[in-house]
Amino acid sequence: MNTCYFAKYRNKLNGISIALFPPHYFKGQCYPLLAPSYELLRDFKNKLITDQQYKTMYLELLNTRKLTGQKVLLDIGNDAVLLCYEKKEDFCHRHIVSEWLRSQNIDCLEL
Repeated sequence: MNTCYFAKYRNKLNGISIALFPPHYFKGQCYPLLAPSYELLRDFKNKLITDQQYKTMYLELLNTRKLTGQKVLLDIGNDAVLLCYEKKEDFCHRHIVSEWLRSQNIDCLEL
């Protein structure tokens, strides 16, 4: 499994949006279980919470949704490319997902 951001990922095969609101031009599959909640995203964008608070709350959200790396792998497959908006060097939930998957022994690298 890999990650990337919409603006860079040109190969339309296996791209799966994990953004709360995918771009209008994206016609691929979406996996909303990995998207942040509206409230969490709003609070982060409005700088009401720190990066660390966002990470903690996002991981709690995944737990509430009863997600595991194996469930994600079964749902979307090992060749999926998880997509959101932020560039490689920017903090975002895509990087948290990648770290979370690797902690469960699922390879997940940024393209």
